[in-house]
This record gives sequence, C-alpha cells and structure tokens, in this order.
Amino acid sequence: MQRKRKLTRSPNRIIVGVLGGLADYFGIDATLVRILFAGLSIFPGHLIAGVLVYLVLMVVIPDDATNRPRSSGAKPTEGGRKTLHDVTEEDHREDNH
Repeated sequence: MQRKRKLTRSPNRIIVGVLGGLADYFGIDATLVRILFAGLSIFPGHLIAGVLVYLVLMVVIPDDATNRPRSSGAKPTEGGRKTLHDVTEEDHREDNH
C-alpha cells in the first residue's frame, strides 16, 4: 500500500521551505526546483508574479513541524517545553585588580 503524500513546507529550507516542500511532494531535487523558480522569475514582468506566487504558497502550504530538525541539547518534555541538559557557563573576563 502506497503512503499518501501530503504537500507541506519542507525542513529543507532556504527561506520558509515552500520550494523544498514542492520538490519533496513531486519527488525531485529541491535545488532544481529553486533554479527553475529563479529562472522563471527573472524574465521581464515575472519577478513580481513570482514573489506573489511564493507568498501565497507560503500562506497556503502548512509547515511540516513533524520533520523539523531540533536544536542540539534541547529535548521536548511531555508538556511541550524543552529541557536543557549538560549546560555549563564559563566566564572569560580578565580580572584586573
């Protein structure tokens, strides 16, 4: 049984993940989608249209929060909060008496 694909903004992002999400959905390389989008947007009169299309897709396509990479050192807890572990603080000031 084939898994149903869902169009979401990708964690493989440069701005907000719209083009990476489209690439994931269609199963093609994200760099190729970005180059095609930039190439089509540079034609005279198409830059504003390209920006508007990107902004609309940014609002319409939901974020893929399930695959977003987490920052290192923080782990989610049951309440949705993150707890830091193994944190040290160092003071690098020079003491001038």
